[in-house]
Amino acid sequence: MMNSGRSGFIGDGAERFAGPFVTMRRRRTMLSAASSACEASWTRRRGFAPQRRSKVRRGFGWDFDCDGEAGVRFCGVHRSLLSLLILLVAFASPGCSKSIRGALTSLCDPAKIATLTSERGANPRVWKIAYWLERARLDGRDPATEMREVMEAVGWGGTAKGELTAEAMVRNRTIAEQFGCLDEAGMADLRRGNAPTIRTGPYAGDQLSVDHIIPRSVCPELDTTLPKLELMPLPLNRAKSNSIGERQGALAVKFYAAGFLTDEAALRFYKAFEDSHYKTDDGFCGTPKVQRVFYLHKLEVELRRRGVWDF
Repeated sequence: MMNSGRSGFIGDGAERFAGPFVTMRRRRTMLSAASSACEASWTRRRGFAPQRRSKVRRGFGWDFDCDGEAGVRFCGVHRSLLSLLILLVAFASPGCSKSIRGALTSLCDPAKIATLTSERGANPRVWKIAYWLERARLDGRDPATEMREVMEAVGWGGTAKGELTAEAMVRNRTIAEQFGCLDEAGMADLRRGNAPTIRTGPYAGDQLSVDHIIPRSVCPELDTTLPKLELMPLPLNRAKSNSIGERQGALAVKFYAAGFLTDEAALRFYKAFEDSHYKTDDGFCGTPKVQRVFYLHKLEVELRRRGVWDF
C-alpha cells in the first residue's frame, strides 16, 4: 500500500484509524478546563513542559520536547488518561481527607460524647476512631498528626485533654494493628463500631475488647472519657477486672491535672487506691511498691493544693 504522503502514517487505512484520536486531542473535546490546568501545573512542577514541535503528525501522536532531551510521544488517548489520573490525585484525595477529618471530628467531639447516656456508650466510638485513623494512615497521613488536628477542630488543641485523647486513640490504632485486626474483615467490623477478631499472636481467635483503664466501679463519671478507653484482648480484660495498679494511679494524676477528674472523684480514687495497696486482707498496713507510693503522694499533694483534702 502506498504511503499517503503524511509523515508518520502508513497508508490511508492507518490515517483513517488514527484521525479521530488526533482530532479529539487537537480540539481538546475530551478535557475540561480543570484537567488542562491540572496537567499544566503537574508538568511545570516536574520540569516537563510538553510543546508541539510542529504541525507534522507522527504515528498516532505528537512529539514533545523534554527540556532538550529525547522527545516523548503521547497519543490523544494517552493524554486523556493522564489528565484523568491527575484529576483523581488532585481532587479525589482532598475529598477523602475531608471525609476522614470530618468523621474523626464528629466521633471525638466532647459535646456529642457528653450526650451519651448508655453504659459504655463510647466504646463503639473507639472502634470507629481506630478505623478512620487507619484510613488516614493508608491515605499517607500520620495518625498522630491527624489526631492533633482533630483536637484543634474540637477546641482541645494544645491542652492536656487534647494531648491525652490524641495519644490514647493513636495507641489504640497501633494495638489493633499489632493484633492483626486491620485486615478486610476487621476494618469492616471497626467501621460499624463492632469488636474485631484477633488474627495474630497468642490470643488469635478471641475478640478485641475495650478496657476501662480506671475501673467504672471507682470512677463511673469517666465512663465515656476517651483517654481512659484502651483496646485489649477480651481474656486479659476479664482477668484484669477492677484492679487498681501503678498505671491507674499514674493516669488518675494526669486526669486530675487535666480536668477529667473532679475533686470528689479524685478523693474517691485516692481512697480506693490506698485501700488496694496499703492494706492486707487482715486489715494491717502492707508495703506498697515505691511507684504506687509516688502516685499516691502526687495525688495527695494536688488535693491539698486545691483545698479539698479531708483526711
